[in-house]
Amino acid sequence: MEQTFNEQLDRIIAKFERLTAELSDEKVIRDQARFRRLAKERADMEEIVSVATELRGLLATIADNEQVIAADEDDELVELARAEMEDLEARREEAEEKFRMLMVPRDPNDTRNTIVEIRAGTGGEESALFAGDLLRMYSRYVEAKGWKMELLGKSETGIGGFKEVIFLVAGAGAYGRALAGNGWTVTGIERDPVACEEAARGAPASFTVLQGSVEAHLAGALPADLLVLNPPRTGLDPDVARVVAGGGARRVVYVSCDPATLARDVAGLSERYTVASVRCFDLFPQTAHVETVLVMEAHETDAHEAAP
Repeated sequence: MEQTFNEQLDRIIAKFERLTAELSDEKVIRDQARFRRLAKERADMEEIVSVATELRGLLATIADNEQVIAADEDDELVELARAEMEDLEARREEAEEKFRMLMVPRDPNDTRNTIVEIRAGTGGEESALFAGDLLRMYSRYVEAKGWKMELLGKSETGIGGFKEVIFLVAGAGAYGRALAGNGWTVTGIERDPVACEEAARGAPASFTVLQGSVEAHLAGALPADLLVLNPPRTGLDPDVARVVAGGGARRVVYVSCDPATLARDVAGLSERYTVASVRCFDLFPQTAHVETVLVMEAHETDAHEAAP
């Protein structure tokens, strides 16, 4: 039974690795429909693959400890293995439960934005106050989850209650700031002074924004742990492409809404970088564009060279 479970874990991880490899294929990148489908499929698998990888490691460690205990050749090793087993078994049970939950098919609406409408029922002011309590409860929950909440409409009673309140909950966050907050040194270059000021406002200490053109500042901004590129539809400027292809960054995040120029630029960087992950964001109805966020990591030898 456990062998079958291990095989299930291996199949999930192998599929994830296959999708990652396919998304690096230039033909797939040029086929926007296929690229979006595979990118979404891979993104949907990230959480379960993380749990599957952890679970596979726990099962291997438990099996090794069981062998040590059964062999009973070294008293010190046996004692150490037995001491670890309780914690390992508890972690395995927790991971298995999470894995089973993640294996349940997702509701297709899970990843979409949500409009929440709260209306006061019968009960007058007391009911309106309860609607206000609900709004505050949802606000704290949304904040704890790292989501965004936008108030669309409200009708207040004047004493802290609401006859009606409507708000939008969106899961999209500040991608670059999240990466910076994860320990990377992020360098951003923004031509527009207003946009530059807004990008820098409230950013983590490891997120630096330089005002001016990318062509003028990029070489001086490297080396860096992370380089974020958001070129126009025409793609990377040739001078920028040459600087990036020359190395100097451990990881590159490329944001694009044009699959043709994305494919061209990624192909030009392929000798230095490997595609690590791809995410697509459908911005309809705000715009007809589909934004692609592609993460590339420097080859191992180049990563060492890029280290500050």
